[in-house]
Amino acid sequence: MLWSEVRVLGALCVAGSTTAVYQTLLTPFVAFFLVDAGVCHDLVDPGYYAAFLTSAGHLGRVLTSFAWGKYSDRYGRVRAMEIGLCSLIVSSVALGLTLDFWTAVAARFLCGCCDSVWSMVKMLAAERLPKDRQPEAFSALGAAYGVAM
Repeated sequence: MLWSEVRVLGALCVAGSTTAVYQTLLTPFVAFFLVDAGVCHDLVDPGYYAAFLTSAGHLGRVLTSFAWGKYSDRYGRVRAMEIGLCSLIVSSVALGLTLDFWTAVAARFLCGCCDSVWSMVKMLAAERLPKDRQPEAFSALGAAYGVAM
């Protein structure tokens, strides 16, 4: 691979891994958050409410993925990815500062609505790297995503 291809692939791997980190960010402490927020009274019951909190981001992605595709076709993939990365930062801070369960669900949902990073990373890899290097590039992207999880 050429040095310019390695730089592009490295940047895409770092950007793509942010989505994986955000998806698994609250897993270690979601039960404690639910008890502290007053939703559950002990650490036995939080599974039901944790599903709401975890799936809110995925629901937002499902509802807005086609709109992000159209946006990226019109204004550019890098621009859409920048908005997605900024939304990850803002919603991570909002999630960390909230003490209310439904506010946390709303923060995760809004992040999912604005999160276009992983799809833009794959499209940029397909557009910016030569065809003969794409299998290695996509395996590196998958590896970076897996390591980040």
